[in-house]
Amino acid sequence: MDAEPLPQRGISLADLARVAAVGVGAALFAEAFRAASRLVYGLFGRDGTLRWITALSWPVRVASIAVACVLGAWLARLASQRGSASVTKIAEIVAEGSQPLSIRGALLRALGAFAAMTAGGSIGREGPIIQFGASWGLRVGKHAHEIRARELVAAGTAAGFAAAYNAPIAGTLFVIELMPRLPARLTVARLGVATVAGAVTAHAISRDLPLYGAHALGFDRTPQLVAFALVGLVCGAIGAAFMKSVRATRAQVAARAGSRPWIVSVLFGLLAGCVIATAPITAGNGYDGITSALESRPTIAFAAGWLLLKAVATIATVSSGAPGGVFTPSMFLGAMAGLGLQRAFVHLAPGLAPSHASMAFVGMASMIAATTHAPLTAAVLAIELSGSAGLTLPLLLAVGLSSLVARRLDEDNIYEIESEAR
Repeated sequence: MDAEPLPQRGISLADLARVAAVGVGAALFAEAFRAASRLVYGLFGRDGTLRWITALSWPVRVASIAVACVLGAWLARLASQRGSASVTKIAEIVAEGSQPLSIRGALLRALGAFAAMTAGGSIGREGPIIQFGASWGLRVGKHAHEIRARELVAAGTAAGFAAAYNAPIAGTLFVIELMPRLPARLTVARLGVATVAGAVTAHAISRDLPLYGAHALGFDRTPQLVAFALVGLVCGAIGAAFMKSVRATRAQVAARAGSRPWIVSVLFGLLAGCVIATAPITAGNGYDGITSALESRPTIAFAAGWLLLKAVATIATVSSGAPGGVFTPSMFLGAMAGLGLQRAFVHLAPGLAPSHASMAFVGMASMIAATTHAPLTAAVLAIELSGSAGLTLPLLLAVGLSSLVARRLDEDNIYEIESEAR
């Protein structure tokens, strides 16, 4: 990056144009990723991961997922050689600069995640979209002052997150909570400009709707806060257990892979394939599974079973080396915890039972808070995902409790754990 005098605290037209370009680029990439998935499923007459998986025989499900995981792992290794980065590494770049980020590396990781997720692997698309946004921000800021370039990396990260979930406010908070060492006071303003530019671009291409559809959520009586508080406590414990399982499994993989990492990829790919083939609702990033569960209202046994199987499927997919995020899969875990607890309250204390959708969204937010240690991001994301602010008080209560419990049990967030095994 070219040396320049320290930038002024204000924002110039050129600076504004760079920030907007970062937001637009991240949104276009996210929309292209979604469109590519729809195109692949459309070629086979399907409209999503769940319908795709259920149309296949059990052996074909297992084989396709295993092969896709191995392919994704191979592409991820190529990407690592070209300068791709985890969220934790991106945070270091934002704080200190100097480390490289490669557009080619981000694209290779995105291709690997696309292959694994489209075939049914239990990972999310938010990881590669965030990484592309950060890399694009560094590219746009190539000739800017180093501080401005680091701000553009942060802006690209926020815009990528926002584009992945159609949630511009949560995208801004994601960077603020997970990257506390922001380089300048006006960074937050630039984050807002980038996410708005990305949101406007995404809205011009696709439907302007909350990701999970509009819901009129709320709670009828103050005593129902007991149910929401319990969701937060339970999700905090489950989230910590999930993170410890990810850490332990990846540590074993790192210790045993040696010179033959492809064997580990095959074994974990087969494990992921077997679990997902047996319970197709656990396929993909979890979006189809959550939507299906909201409609079917599973029993306590089914909700608990799907939660456990999704956790195993996600750990196996990630351990195979396939690139992708665990943010959206963790939302599935939270939704199942919320739905299961709602059924329990219906049976044991009907007067304290909120609606199933309310408990599901609070569960999703609580699990995000537990795994990322970013409670404000989690609460606002649930509001933007549902299009309803009626759960503000229960959300703040639940994500606060969940984050406290998770931090007590494991001080690292999921991104720090992922970086440990690299």
